[in-house]
Amino acid sequence: AQYRARLLAFSNVDRPCSKSYNAVALPDPQSNAWIVWALAATGDPETIVIGGHYRFTISRDGSTLLGKDALSKGCLVLPKGKPASDEKGAGMILQHIVSLTPLETYVFASFSYGEPMIVGTLDGKAWRIDRDVVGEVNMDTPGWIGSAARHLAGLSENCKAMLKDGDDVKNVDVKVIDNTEDKKKFEVPVPAGYTLSAVECVRNDIVPAPNDYRVLNFAGVPLYIADKGAGHDYRLGAITRKNGNCEFTVIDGAPLTSDLNARIRARLDEFNHAY
Repeated sequence: AQYRARLLAFSNVDRPCSKSYNAVALPDPQSNAWIVWALAATGDPETIVIGGHYRFTISRDGSTLLGKDALSKGCLVLPKGKPASDEKGAGMILQHIVSLTPLETYVFASFSYGEPMIVGTLDGKAWRIDRDVVGEVNMDTPGWIGSAARHLAGLSENCKAMLKDGDDVKNVDVKVIDNTEDKKKFEVPVPAGYTLSAVECVRNDIVPAPNDYRVLNFAGVPLYIADKGAGHDYRLGAITRKNGNCEFTVIDGAPLTSDLNARIRARLDEFNHAY
């Protein structure tokens, strides 16, 4: 029955990411069925396979497919031996879009390839997976872990600089999180005759990033943040500087929860200290 379940799983891999697949078939602890993982594999010792895995639920006799989950959206393959940074302990940085928590295949990959990883999800969170240790991390974490979390947030943001020349308005694509990571100044090229009026970012989290104050400090304009995070209420907020202090105001959408308000207040305190 276990072998039949394995064959049935392989026959239902409709978008294979590899010429070869490995199988793990285990009794489902919550039902009288098998759980079968079809795991995309490689014979190249310098390659790390992250995408292309499936999870199936199959009847105990191995003959009926009861459930099927594609554990990735694409075929992600990475070269081995190229960590996220030169810092000891650095690992892989990945964006996960199938669910709002990392899946078991990341734990499997961390064990298989001996590397930790930082996995971002569409609600703006970042997770560290180091073999059997899994936990949420944030952009303030010291070292490469915090840098990786900021990089993931930067990958998902969509920012525009608003330029004005009288009634003429231009929107220019910019990056805020990445461009404030290692630079002392945040600058936007402004064509002759135009002035920079604001910067607006659409992100997976309404809480400002650690270096957002540099937009106000060096560009001298407000920073607007719109929240597109999965499972989040819509909010549009603005960071401004008034009477020597940074302030955050919700302009549109749902009011802040107590948790969001506490996180934003803590960030504003950091901004004021940085000034």
